This record gives sequence, structure tokens and C-alpha cells, in this order.
Amino acid sequence: MKCLISGIPGTGKTSVGVYLHAEKKYTHIDLEDAEVMRNFSQSPEAFIMRLTGMSDVVVTGGFKDTPWAYAMVTLFVRSGFTFIWFDGNRPAARKAFVQRNTAHVRLFDEKIFEVDAAHEKIVACNPRYFNTFDHDGNFTTLERIVSELES
Repeated sequence: MKCLISGIPGTGKTSVGVYLHAEKKYTHIDLEDAEVMRNFSQSPEAFIMRLTGMSDVVVTGGFKDTPWAYAMVTLFVRSGFTFIWFDGNRPAARKAFVQRNTAHVRLFDEKIFEVDAAHEKIVACNPRYFNTFDHDGNFTTLERIVSELES
């Protein structure tokens, strides 16, 4: 499986990538890593082409509402990647974001505003949607998320 996972903050994108790497031996590319993003930005086509030669690849990264980001999603999809969007219980995602303590909560709120404003553009990319939370606002297990992704 080759997939590109994006979505709102605090929904477990990177956690799923790390899990797939550790448990299923996927190659995990985290586009939120500055060095990886620098290499990707220099030549996205060549970067993605290298990934297409691998059997199981998961690319994770946060959402950016820019023409360049949408072009990159299109490039990934045309290269055989499934575009997956993590969303769901936003209060629970906000809580997870705060608990992570890597950025001010204002960043979460701004990103949600950006995502909501870009809703039609995201839908136009035809992602598979995943709610990564259960009915009580707890993260769904990584095993269950991965099982659904691989089905």
C-alpha cells in the first residue's frame, strides 16, 4: 500500500506512520520533518518517483491550503498513492494537540479555520476520510486504524 495521510492536527497522522514503520515495515516519510521537506521541495517529482519503486510507503504531513500543496497531492495520487484525510472529533483532536505540547493551541484553532475554509478544495482531492476517534472521544487503536487503511 502507498498512502499520503493528511488532516487536521491532533488526529494521529504521524503516530500511524510510525506504527506502520515499526509494526508493518512500511517506509515512513514525515513531511513535517524539516530535512525531509527540504529534500522533497527541491524536486517533488524525483522524490515521489523514488517512493513509487517501494512496496509499502506511508507519507504523513499536515495540511497546507496552497496551490503547491494541492499540486503535490495530485502528484502523489497520479503516482499511485491513496490520499487519506484524518478528521473526526475536533474537541478530542484539540485536546490531543494540547497534550502533545509542541505548539500553542492557537495554532490548532487557526488550522481548523483554514481547513474549514478550504473544505471544497479538500473534497475535490477525493480523499478517503477517517475519523480516528471513537464515540467517547478517545483515539481509535492504531491496529484498528491500520486495519481499516489496509482494507
